[in-house]
Formats: sequence, C-alpha cells, structure tokens
Amino acid sequence: MKKHNLMGKLLTATLAASMAISPAMAYAATTNDALSGTKGTDNASSEKNDLNDHDVIDKDATGKITIHKYDLTSAKNDGITFNWSDTDHDSGGTDSTMTTKDGTSIKITSNGKQNAEAEKALAQYAIKGNEFTYLRVGDVKTLSDINEDDINGDIELIYGVDTDLMAILGLKKYDAATKGTDGVAVTQVDGTNYFTAQQIRVALKNALEVGEYTGSYATGEGEGTGSANGAGNRLDGKKGVTVTDALEDYIQKDGAAHTKGTPMTETDATGTTSVDNLKLGLYLVVETKVPENVTETVNPWFVQIPTTTIEGTEWFYNIDCYPKNQTGHPTLSKQVRNEYGTPGLNHNSDGTATYTTGDKVNKQDTLAPGRAGIVTNDDGKKGADYSAWLTEGNKEKDYGWHDTTTASEGDVLGFKLVSKLPNITSSSTYLKQYRFLDTLSEGLVYNNDAKIAIYNNKDYADVNDTTHAIAVWTKGDGANYQFDCKTAKGKTNGANALDIFATDAGLDEINKKYYDGQHYLVVYYTATLDSSVKTVLGDEGNPNDVSLIWKRTSEGYYNTLEDKSIVYSYGIDLAKEFSDGNTKAEDFKAVKFVLYNETEDYYVTAKPADGQEGLYYVTGKAAAKTGATIFSPSSTGKLVVNGIEGDDYVLTEVETAKGYTLGQNQIKITINQASREITPSAVYHMTVAKDHDVEYSKDDKHLTLSDGTILDAKDEGTTDKDNMIVGPLTATTSTIDGVKSAMCKYGEQSIGGDLAGSKNADVAKESANADVKMSITNHKGFSLPKTGDKGVYAVTIAGIIGTIVGLYIISENKKKKAKAN
Repeated sequence: MKKHNLMGKLLTATLAASMAISPAMAYAATTNDALSGTKGTDNASSEKNDLNDHDVIDKDATGKITIHKYDLTSAKNDGITFNWSDTDHDSGGTDSTMTTKDGTSIKITSNGKQNAEAEKALAQYAIKGNEFTYLRVGDVKTLSDINEDDINGDIELIYGVDTDLMAILGLKKYDAATKGTDGVAVTQVDGTNYFTAQQIRVALKNALEVGEYTGSYATGEGEGTGSANGAGNRLDGKKGVTVTDALEDYIQKDGAAHTKGTPMTETDATGTTSVDNLKLGLYLVVETKVPENVTETVNPWFVQIPTTTIEGTEWFYNIDCYPKNQTGHPTLSKQVRNEYGTPGLNHNSDGTATYTTGDKVNKQDTLAPGRAGIVTNDDGKKGADYSAWLTEGNKEKDYGWHDTTTASEGDVLGFKLVSKLPNITSSSTYLKQYRFLDTLSEGLVYNNDAKIAIYNNKDYADVNDTTHAIAVWTKGDGANYQFDCKTAKGKTNGANALDIFATDAGLDEINKKYYDGQHYLVVYYTATLDSSVKTVLGDEGNPNDVSLIWKRTSEGYYNTLEDKSIVYSYGIDLAKEFSDGNTKAEDFKAVKFVLYNETEDYYVTAKPADGQEGLYYVTGKAAAKTGATIFSPSSTGKLVVNGIEGDDYVLTEVETAKGYTLGQNQIKITINQASREITPSAVYHMTVAKDHDVEYSKDDKHLTLSDGTILDAKDEGTTDKDNMIVGPLTATTSTIDGVKSAMCKYGEQSIGGDLAGSKNADVAKESANADVKMSITNHKGFSLPKTGDKGVYAVTIAGIIGTIVGLYIISENKKKKAKAN
C-alpha cells in the first residue's frame, strides 16, 4: 500500500516548488544571508530582473502560508478522478490533474500559488477542524564554494537545521572530510549545520517512505489466533508512521535545540486556515490535530519563504498549500438475543467452542452454570440431544442475533455492539474518545457484566466468538483497565444509560495496536427483562438505544452513530365465567391454571403482584410440571399473566369451582411477535451541502455522559451520516385454538392497567397488541344420584307403572259397558 505516497503528491510538490534549486553537491567555503540583501533606493520593491540592484528578495518583507483542506476520499466517491504525475515538477514533465464529474480537466500541480479553479471544484469537500502547526526551523544562506577542480565557482542555497530535527531526518553534522555526502552537512556556521535542499528533501522522503504490509494485520497477529503481539510493536513495515509521530512530537514540544511550533487556527467551513507576518526562512508544517472523520494525516512538509515559482522566474511571499486527507469512519451495529451458554459464544461461559464452521450461531451444548437459560422438559424422550427439542427456525428466532427479539420476563438478554475501528496513521489521528452511551428501557435491568472483545475477523466478531478474540477486556477504573462502565442519563425522560468508554489505557492500545482499520471492537453485556410493571408489553416493546461517540485529536469535534434493538413481551388477559351467572369470590379463586410453552418445552413460572390478586409477572421457566406456577383468578374472575414471549402455549385448567365442569381440551394460544427492521446510522462522505450539524441537527438528542458532560448536536463535528432507520412495524397477532383472537393495549388490561409507578406508563398505555384477550366459561355439571339414594326413582317408576295400569283398566271398563248396551 502506498497511501502516504499518494497523499504526499500535493505536499512534496509544495516542497519541490519551494526548493527548486540545483541538485549539485557543494563544498563549503563562504556564506552570506540569502534572504537579507541591501535594499537599493532605486529598487524599493525589489523587482525581478532589475540590474540596478542585484538583490531580488525584499529583506523587509514577510510571508504568508495559506492551507486549503479537502476530503479527496469523498471527492473520489462522488466521481471526481485524480491523475497524479511523478514528473509534474520536472522540466517538460506532465502536470497532475483532476477531472470533475462533468469531464472538466483541472491542473492541480502544486506550485505554491492559489488555484481558484480547483478550490471551486472541491469546495463541497472542504474539511473543517484540522490544525496545522508551523515552526521556523532555520535560516537560508548562500554558499559560495570552489568545486573539486579548484577552478569553477559553486554558488547555491543552503538551509540551517537544528540537531533535534537532524536526528529525526537522519541528517549528519558537518564533517570536513565527508561534507555534502550521504546526508552530511555541507557547512557549519555558528554551530548550526547547513544542508542543501536536495539533502533535506531526500532525507524527508526516505524517512516518510511507506512500505507494503508484511502481514495481514497491524500487529502481525494471525487471524483469530486468540493472541496478540504483547509489545504492541508495529510489524507492517510502516516506518513512516514512526517518523511522522516524531515530527508531530518535535513541533509540539520544546526540545534541547528548538522551541515548539505555533498552532494555526483550525480550518474553517471552507477548509481554509492561514498565518501571515512570517519572518523569512525555512518552515516545517505538520498536521497536529484532525477531526473525527480523518483517518490519515498528511505528511509533514517544508516551506521556504519566499519561494520561487515552479517556472523559476520569480520569488513570491504568499504561499498556498493544498494537502489532502484520507477520511474514514467506524461502524456500529447493535443486536440482541436470548442468552444461552455455549462455550465461546456466551460471555459468561468457559471452555472451547464445539460448533463446526457452518454452525456458529445456534448450537446449544451446555447451559451456563448459575445463569438463566433455556431448559427442556424432555421427560426422558430426548435425552441429552438438545438440538432435537427445538427446531432450527425457533432457535434462530430466539437465540440468534437480531435487531428485535421476544422474551419472557425474568429472561436474560444478551446485547452485542459491534464497531469496526477506524484507521489511525499517526499520533495526530489518535482516538481521544471512543464510547458507547447505551440507553436501557426501564424494563431492562443491566446485570453489571459488560466486557469488550477485540477481533480481526468480522465473522468471529459478528457472533462474538471469544475463543477467537485477539484480546478480551474487563472493566475497571484503574490504570490497568482498558474500559469502564458507569451510569449516565439516557436519551428518554427518566431512563438510565450505560456509559461504556475506553480508558486512557484502552485508547492507547487501540491507537498503537489496532490502528489498521481491520479490527473490530465488540461490547457485550446482559440485561434481565424485569418481572414488574416496568416492562412494556406489546408492539411498543422495550427499546435499547445506543450512540457511539468518537473523537480524534481535534478538541472541538466529535461525532455519533446510532442504532437500537427492541425486546418484545406479551401477556394473557383472561376472564373466568360461570354459565349460571355465579359471582361468588370463593368459586373464582378456586379455579387453577398451568401455562406451558410448547415451542420451547417449558412450564411458565411467575410471581403474584403485591396487593393485586389475579395479576402475575413471569419470572422464569420450569423443566417439570411440578415446578410450574399455579395461576388463580381474582375474586372477580380476572386473571392477567404479564411477560410471556411470543411462542405457542398450552393453557390447562387443572381445577375449577365445586359443581362445575373442567374444559374438555387444553387451550392452544399462539402469539406471533412484532418485528421491525432497524438500519443503524452510517457515515458517508462529508460535503458542505449536506453538513450534518447544520441540516440534520434535530435527529440527535442531547447526550449526557457519566461525568456530566452534555454533548449537543450543534457541537457535532464534520462527519455526515445517514440517519438510523426504524422500519415499519410488523404488528403482533395471536390465535386461540387456531382462530384469530383480539388483543388489547397494555394500558387496557382488566387488572393492573393503571401502570402506577412506571416511568414508561405513557408509552405502555398506548402499546397495542399487548395481551391476548380471552374468556373461559365453566358449566354446571349434571346431577348424579347420591350414594344409596334409590327411593325417588322407585316411586317415580311405580307412579309411571300405576298410571299405565290405571289407563288400561279404564279402557277395558269402557269396552265392557259398550257391549252391555
């Protein structure tokens, strides 16, 4: 890869323009100040080619440096093409050009002069928030010398360089025997070593030269080996990174032989910054801070004030530079699932993963000890073969990673935040902040178990297979911990949030070990769906919003990405009735039900609500019927079971009131969960026309960090993004014994519908399709004879026989009388 070579085209062009002098080597004899001639009275403006005064530089003039910053990554993404020429500063060479989308070709060879045509074409890709620091590193003098033949004179410009800068560039102090060769100074004046432009240019080029990667990853680790280079050494051959870091450090700190440089104001909305009234001399310019979307700093460069035009015809004092940045960004994806305990795929499980390559997500081998998990009521039919009792489709629905899932109250949910780390090329692009502000719904209770894993393989990151992680971090606030997790205010009113952030130690590890844009950071933690009124049932669900906040070295700029996941839960609202209109409290309370999850083969367990008879909140699962909760209606016949997941259930009435008949069949209830497709926000190239903090300021809420810092959208940085998209709702449906059934809003439950004490009350009241509405009627049974009670029936039978006999006798008497007459 030769990113720095491409990036340096415009930079080295500026350097070449400012040092366009003979490459011939010289041997020191005498020097004079090239930038301070005697100002003639007849040549006040020091005009060129004025033979009345041999000085062509105005010694009293000052110079100006103007820097224009454009995002060429975005420009290329938009269809602008660039043709960089290696000969654009050579006599008879080819100019570098860019071609706009409409086919216009514009010369972009950097000659130190303003290029209004290029500025206009690139205006919408201006980058604000870059800081450049400049430092006058030395005088410029004229060297007069005698060549090796001792006949011809040799006159050229030479440049003073302090010993600290010499050490970084690999230049060597003056030595009479080897002067002017192999980076050795050509002369020394008052203790300062002087070099030709050719020497300085070659030294900087060699120091910044970037080699090809020697391995696939920044630290040389193999893919998914589970181990990283402990020393954090860069093993990719990027020598230029070290030199860039050294030059950034050099210009920002006082050294033994130099004073620190002066920062320019950050580039504005037009991508421009400038400094004037500069004393004549040789200057070093280094990019020292970048906004959050810049992933590669430009190479440091030298500017001579004044400098000679690329045509070599005149000196000029106001110099325009057009360095470029590569831009990039992290990514964010949040998903949720029901937790389980397959080793390597669950944060609280140990051991070696036993799945095959084609079965990373769904295979269930063991349950995590001491944690809520799925259970099976196999009754000896399926034995230890867990894969036999739950279909692949149902395993994927609940235990695969998705934007939305369904869960019962009391269930443990796993949350996974996957972020691809951005490119980092030097200390000026170091990340200064990388944090996740994760807002939990009131119904989700954080289990204080966050961890972070680092991967260099997307497949392993997407399933969070920690057996293939490069590193796993645990939280803490000490110097040895890479991240911490604290409580903060959430986006919504009254909600709490997790502020999960990389500490200084974590940022240092990212910046120095995982800097190549090929690593993934995965945050994972669990939360329990609360067994209380706080959990919202129905289509509104229990959302969990996250914002990724990142910042580079530039102080005033940060940006955010957003994503969310939603957990859905439901209830049953049952009315118990008696056919004869019986309303006796004791009869209603005598009824008992058991609820069985047919999809996942477990019995539902629940706790009764405090002070509210007939209202239950689900707490878990039982493998055997003996562990099932017995549900009883209230004294008015109402039964509400809150917090079941969307599955197939069997409701069995196991007891009813005295004198009434139990239902003949079990009742099958199916709840088809709601769903939404959620697309996380994503960074795209930045343009002034679509500057996020101007046009889209309303899409972000205020973010309050755990330290009290409030991040406001208007302070957001230069990176544009497509907003998070929450797709249309696929509403919940239900059936009872195969027939579509009605569902009520959470706030319309027959009992417990006031939602008192919940901060989510307003949302919950409007949450449709929360409870399956149903009624079950018991009829009076047929009366049976009491033990030994035969008299009534005997009398009845005798009466019937007597009646028949009597009617027969009457009939016969009538016949006899008729004959007698």
